[in-house]
Amino acid sequence: GFWKLRGHAFAELNEFDAAVEEFGKVCRPRLRHAVGTMDDYAFSLLAAGQKEEFDRHCSEMIRECKDSGSEYVIEDVAWLCTLSSAETIDRGLILRMLRERVRTDRFRATLFGAAEYRNGEYVAAIETLSNAIADIESRKFSVTSGVRSRLPSALYFLAMAQHRLGHRIDAEESLEKAAHTAAECEFEAS
Repeated sequence: GFWKLRGHAFAELNEFDAAVEEFGKVCRPRLRHAVGTMDDYAFSLLAAGQKEEFDRHCSEMIRECKDSGSEYVIEDVAWLCTLSSAETIDRGLILRMLRERVRTDRFRATLFGAAEYRNGEYVAAIETLSNAIADIESRKFSVTSGVRSRLPSALYFLAMAQHRLGHRIDAEESLEKAAHTAAECEFEAS
C-alpha cells in the first residue's frame, strides 16, 4: 500500500535511507505475504549502505521464506542472501533451496553459481557460471527479458571464483567483460 509506494518513490529519487524507513514500516510486522516489500526493503538497505541491517534482514528472509512453494520467492530471497557476505547466513540451506528448482535451467543457473561461490564451492561455481554464461551469450536476448541482465552479475561472481582459485588472468578477463557487459546492459535499458 501506501508505505510501499512511498518507499519506491524515495528509491527512485536515490534517497535510500528514506526508502528504508518507508519499506520498514511494512516489513517490521514481518507479514509473510509481503515478500516483494521485504525484497524492496533489502535492496534499499543495501543501497543505503546499511550492511549490518541488510545481513540481519537476509537471515530473517531465509527463515520466513524457506518453505515457500513459489520458485520466484525462493529465487528472490536466495539472490538477495547471495549478495550478503554475512557468516550467519546458512549457505547450505540456500543451495538446498535452489538445487531442485534451478540447477537444470541455465538462466537460473547464474543464481545457483553465485550461491555455490558464497558457499565456498569455487570449482563448481566456475563450471555452473561458465555454462550459464555461454548459454546466455549464445542466444539473442534483450535486456528487458531479464535473462541478459543476469549476465554482468554472473561474470562478476565468475571473476571472484577464478580469483579465489588463483586464476588471475581468467579473473581479470571475466572482470573486464563484466564491466563492459554491465555498461552495455545499462545503455540498452535506457
